[in-house]
Amino acid sequence: MLRLLERLGLRPFATPGVGMFVWADAGVDTNPVAQAMLDRGYLMAPGSLFLPDQRPSSWMRLNIATSTNPAMIEQLDASLQRARG
Repeated sequence: MLRLLERLGLRPFATPGVGMFVWADAGVDTNPVAQAMLDRGYLMAPGSLFLPDQRPSSWMRLNIATSTNPAMIEQLDASLQRARG
């Protein structure tokens, strides 16, 4: 799963040994990415949700336990491409 995220241009913070979540840097504000995904029926967690002042963040938290759906990966790729311009 981490290799797939890297192919989408996401940079994981660390390689988790265990767990459901991975933090990845998208290189762009992840709020529009999360909104685009929500519009398509996928719930993502932009990094701003985890900051006290909720300022824009290029980080996002992904649930890697449920993020293997090919349609979701396709939509994430498209949303990231749009956000990157």
